[in-house]
Amino acid sequence: MAATKSRAMAAVVRAYALSIGKDVRTAQRHVAANHPDWQRFNQVTMIAAVSQPVTQPMSQAQVGVMASASPLAPPDLPTELRVPDSQLAEPERMLKASWMLWSQHFEMWLRCLGGVDKLGATIPPDQAMACVHANMLIKLRADYEKALQKHTQWLIDTRRLIPANEFATFRSGFLIPLRNLMQNMPAEAAPLMNPQDQATAIRGGNNWLLNRFNPQLQQAIDALDQLCPSARAA
Repeated sequence: MAATKSRAMAAVVRAYALSIGKDVRTAQRHVAANHPDWQRFNQVTMIAAVSQPVTQPMSQAQVGVMASASPLAPPDLPTELRVPDSQLAEPERMLKASWMLWSQHFEMWLRCLGGVDKLGATIPPDQAMACVHANMLIKLRADYEKALQKHTQWLIDTRRLIPANEFATFRSGFLIPLRNLMQNMPAEAAPLMNPQDQATAIRGGNNWLLNRFNPQLQQAIDALDQLCPSARAA
């Protein structure tokens, strides 16, 4: 399925390159950057696809745009599932199976839209079957999302995936109190380290915190924030 979507997208990019008088590499850069010209091309192509007579087959570019923009389109197969089924646990096999079924029906739906096949032959549209497959795709998408939820829970249960709230709890329950404890360390430890000159001990402890400990601790906090930015503790 990924190969089918790639071929369709390649046709769209080539058509776009021709429309702006640029080479394909420039067109690819526009696509990656979501360039305004690329957005306009997508909109115009989509309008043309839905406004032409039902009996008139769409161009390969129009079918490609429909495929790339459709909410019925499946995502790419997760990398970790691109192995033989014998190497997968049951939740992984179920997720892969639901993805494959969704992808196969999506490919059937694309064929029902018409267009041009690999040999350049025109494929007439089949509106009735397109509707049948579209209805099926809605159900298959829901089935995939259920399988994905079970797969995600399996990852959490087997500790392959750590929930964001656990990182947030670790940050607020350990790292922040540790930082607060160390901030008070110079004043608390000064009488023990240098009872005759506590001011010097406090100054030395503060310098150590400022130059050695705090930067290292802040790196750890920042790293956790990057892992779960939406769950930062106050």
